[in-house]
Amino acid sequence: MQRLIDYKSRFRILKGGKISLVVSSLLTASTLLNAAPTGGVVASGSANISTSGNTTNITQHTNKVTINWNKFNIASNETVNFKQPNSSSIALNRVVGNEKSIINGALNANGQVWLLNSNGILFGKSARINTAGFLGTTKQLSDSDFNAGNYNFKGDSQESVINLGEIQSADNSYVALLAKNVENDGTIKVVKGKVHLVGADDVSINLNGNSLVNLKVNKGVLDSLVKNSGAIYAKGGEIYLTTNAVNELLKGVVNNTGILEANSFEDFKGKVELFAHGGEAQVGGIINAADGFVETSGKNVKIDNNFKVSANKWLIDPVDFVIAATGGDITGATLSSNLESADVEIQSTNGSSGTDGNIYVNDIISWTANNTLTLNALNNIEINEDIIHNGTSAGGIIFLYGQSEEYGGSSSFNVLSGKSVIADSIQWRKGNKQNALRYAIVNNDIFLGNQYIEIGINYAEGGKLGSNTKPSLFYGRQGVNSGIGMIGDADGFGEGQDLRIDYFLPGTPAESFAAKYDESGSTTTGHNYALTGNNAIYELFGINNDGKIEAKVTTTLNNTLKTEQTFTLGSNDAFFNNDIVLSNVGSSNIDNVVFTRSFDPDNTSDIGGNTSTKQVINRTIASGDSENIVSASSLENGPYENLTGKKAQIFYSTSDSKSKVGFDEGTGVFFNGSNIDGMLSLANNQSKGDSITEDGGIGVIFEIGTLNVSETSSFNYKTYLSMGLIDDIVKTKVETPKVETNDVEKVVAAITQKQNTIVPIQNIKNNITIPTEFKRTEVNVISTPSNDTPTKLVSLSSLKQSKSTGDSTPTTNNDVIVPLGQNSIINLVNGGVNLPSGVEQQFFVASQEKGNN
Repeated sequence: MQRLIDYKSRFRILKGGKISLVVSSLLTASTLLNAAPTGGVVASGSANISTSGNTTNITQHTNKVTINWNKFNIASNETVNFKQPNSSSIALNRVVGNEKSIINGALNANGQVWLLNSNGILFGKSARINTAGFLGTTKQLSDSDFNAGNYNFKGDSQESVINLGEIQSADNSYVALLAKNVENDGTIKVVKGKVHLVGADDVSINLNGNSLVNLKVNKGVLDSLVKNSGAIYAKGGEIYLTTNAVNELLKGVVNNTGILEANSFEDFKGKVELFAHGGEAQVGGIINAADGFVETSGKNVKIDNNFKVSANKWLIDPVDFVIAATGGDITGATLSSNLESADVEIQSTNGSSGTDGNIYVNDIISWTANNTLTLNALNNIEINEDIIHNGTSAGGIIFLYGQSEEYGGSSSFNVLSGKSVIADSIQWRKGNKQNALRYAIVNNDIFLGNQYIEIGINYAEGGKLGSNTKPSLFYGRQGVNSGIGMIGDADGFGEGQDLRIDYFLPGTPAESFAAKYDESGSTTTGHNYALTGNNAIYELFGINNDGKIEAKVTTTLNNTLKTEQTFTLGSNDAFFNNDIVLSNVGSSNIDNVVFTRSFDPDNTSDIGGNTSTKQVINRTIASGDSENIVSASSLENGPYENLTGKKAQIFYSTSDSKSKVGFDEGTGVFFNGSNIDGMLSLANNQSKGDSITEDGGIGVIFEIGTLNVSETSSFNYKTYLSMGLIDDIVKTKVETPKVETNDVEKVVAAITQKQNTIVPIQNIKNNITIPTEFKRTEVNVISTPSNDTPTKLVSLSSLKQSKSTGDSTPTTNNDVIVPLGQNSIINLVNGGVNLPSGVEQQFFVASQEKGNN
C-alpha cells in the first residue's frame, strides 16, 4: 500500500507533462499487487462480478448498469472483461474510494464502458483498452441521471486523466477523456467515430446507440490543460481537443506536439479541432485530415515552426493574429509550407477590448500549390510584407475585412507602400454582407460588385466585358459565364429572387465595345480590340479616395487609337460609371472616330422563360431631354419580375452631346456589337418613344470626329441595372448630391479624427498593372454655409490640427486660408487671423474632386 501512496504523491504533479515519464517508468518496472477492481457493488441495473485468477468478468444483464467500486485498478498481468447485451449497452463504473485508478492491464468490452474516478485515472504504458465506446472522467454522474439518459458530467475535481497506453474503440463509436487536465502520451484509435479530450468542469454528451452524437462543454475550469504528445487516429472520424466553454474567458491551454490523424474514409470526411476558448492553442506536431477539415481556435493561437498540416482546409481562429518571422503567432515560412497542403483561412474574432479582430502580415508568404489563403478579419487587415501565390489553375487569395458589420464600418485594409499582393486570383470584400462592396481577379477576369450591381471584365478573350469565370463571393447564376448582373436582394428588389437580367450563354459576349477611324482614305475598325500584340493593360485600383472601387482597361486599336475605359462603383450606386478617354497615339491625324458600347440583355434559356426583351428609346437630347437613354426590360410574367411585379431592366444613360442611343430591330446589329455603321444607321433613324420586343441588343454611340496627333477626347456614360422606374432612378442616383455628401463626410472625418486614408493596392500578375496615381480631394473652407455645395461644420483648431498632422510635405506654418463671409467675426491683423478671446470661429468644409496627384 505504501507503493500506491507513493504513486499518488507523484501523480499530483503530472499536469506539468514531463513528470509523466517518471511515473511511467515506475509503473512498467513493477507490478501492482492485488490491483484488480475490488469492492464492486451493483447500484442500478443487473450484473454479475466474478474473478478467476488474474481475470475479472462482469456479465451485464440489463442495457444499463452502474457499479460502485472501492478501487478500480488493473495490473499489467490482469484482464477485466465486460460481457454486455450489445454495443448500445453501457456499464458505468464509479470509484467511491479515495485512490486513483491505475490501469496497466487489459480492459475488454463488447459494449460501452465508463470509468468515473474523481481521484484521477492513469492508463500506463502497458494498458490495452478495447471497447465499443469508452469514457474516462474525474467528473460525476448520478444513477438517476444516467438511467434517464441525462449524461451531464459535473464536478470540481482538480485531478487528471492521463493515457500512456493504447485505447481502441469499435467502428462508429467514441473515446472521451474528461477532466481538468487531460493528457495523451499513448495511442488512441477509432474508425468513423469521435475522440474527445476535454478540460472542463461540466460536460454533456448525447448518444445514438454507441455513437457519440455531440459533446458540449457547459462550464470550464481555470488553467485547464489538454495535451497530446502521443498519437490519436480517427480514420473517417473526428478528433476534438477542448478547454472551457465557448464564451468563457478562463485561461486554458490546448497543446499538440504529437500526431492527430483523421483522414477522410469512404464517404466520411475527417475533422480535427483544437479549441482553447478564452485561452491559448499551442499547435505543433502533425495534423492530418486528408480531404477533411482542421480548426485551431483560441484567444491566442501559436503555431510551432515545425508544424505540418494536411487537409482540405485549415481554419485558424484567434482574436488577433500576427504573421511574423519572430515574435508573432506563425512565421511566414510555416504558413507558406502548409499552404502547399491545405487551403488556409485565418479568421480573427471579437475580443474583450472591442478593437480586436485584426490580422497583420509582417512576413513574406509564398506558395505554389493550387490552394487558397483567406484572411478574414472582424476588423482590419494590415499587409506589411509581400503575399505571392504562384499557382495558375486554382487557389489564390481572399481578403475579407470589416466582418463585424454588413458593410464594414470604419474597418480598413492597408497595403504598406512598396509591398505587393501577387496572384492569378485575388478576391476582396468589405463587410459581412455577401453583396457588399467587393472586387476580384480570377483567372485574368476582373470583377467589381456592390449591393446592386456587378460586372465581369475579361481580357484573355479580346477585352470582352463579360467573364468566363464565376468567382466565389460573386454572383453567376448556375455557374454559367456572367457579364453584368443585378443583385436582387437590396432595397426591395425582390428579396430572395434571382433578378439578374443578363447572364449570357457560353461564348456570347454580354457587353462589348468597338471603335473605328479613317486614316489616309482607309477605315480601321476594331471590336473588343485587346488582341495579342496590342498591349492591353488592366488596372485594379481597389478603393480610391472617393470610397469607390475602380478598374481600368486600356487597349490600342492598330497602334493608333488608344482607348482607356475606367469603371467606377460605389457601395450604394445602382450603376457603373464609365469614363472613356480616346487618344490619337499614331503619327497622323485620324477622322470620323466613333466609339460604341453595346449590350445583349438575354433572359437566358438556361433558367427558363422567354429570351426576348423590350427595347425602348426613353430619352433623347434631340427631343429636349438632358440625356440620351436606351433601355431593355424583361417581359411581363417573365422570370425576372420581383415580388411587386416590376420588371428588371438595363439601360445606358449619357448627357454627352456627341452621343446617340439605339436598339436592335431583329437584325442582331447591337446584339453582335461589331457593325458600327449598322448601329449608327439604326440610331440615326430611331426617336424617343420607339420600341420593339426582340431577342436583340441595345447600345450607346459616341461620334468624336477628328483627333489630331496626341489629341484626346473624353466622355462619360452610366450603365444601370434596376427594378425601378427609369425617371426615379436617374433622379435619385444621378441628380442628387448624395455621393458628394458622403465625400464631404469622409473629408471632415479625416480632419476631425486626424486619420490618413491608405488606398489598398494589389499587384496582379501578367499584364494587369498597378496605378501609380490616384484622384484626391481638395478641401475648400468657407466661413458661411453654401446652398449649393454640401458642407460640414468644423472648428479652426480642428483645421489647424489636421493641417499640421495630415500634410505630406513640410510647411513653415499652419496657416488656414478662409474667404471671409459678411457676418464673420474674424478680424484680419497684419495678414493674420485674430479672434475675440475665448471665441472659436466655426467654418464649413466642402470638397471638390481634383485631378491626379
